[in-house]
Amino acid sequence: MAARGETLVRAYMTALNDDDVALHREAVSEDFELIEAPALPGAAHPRGADALERYWRGWKRNWTEWRWTPVLIEEAGDRVLLQADLWLRATHTGIALEKRWWYVFTVADGRVARQEGFDSDDEDGARAAFRAGPLPG
Repeated sequence: MAARGETLVRAYMTALNDDDVALHREAVSEDFELIEAPALPGAAHPRGADALERYWRGWKRNWTEWRWTPVLIEEAGDRVLLQADLWLRATHTGIALEKRWWYVFTVADGRVARQEGFDSDDEDGARAAFRAGPLPG
């Protein structure tokens, strides 16, 4: 049986994969924070559910299809470590891309409160963030 944080992260990913805006909004806290991997050009850092909604509108302008597929999931306390393959199809070219990423999620009060991305080569950074313990505040 999946642990509570893992269940929340899987529900969040399902909402993203299905482009279910209502379920996605329900899965995250109002002060949700997304930190894209620094390896991405122009890495975004939206904070709050409204900023996240704007981020996803921009995402959908750039990608016509996407799918996160979990490879590894670990949970400890309020943290969930996820290694996932992300497959995307570009809107303007139709070119498909696939890359493996690391993510560290923080869950609080039954919702996903934070997502931090790490490049596939940065397992050490992802695991360090995963072990860092609860967020201040």
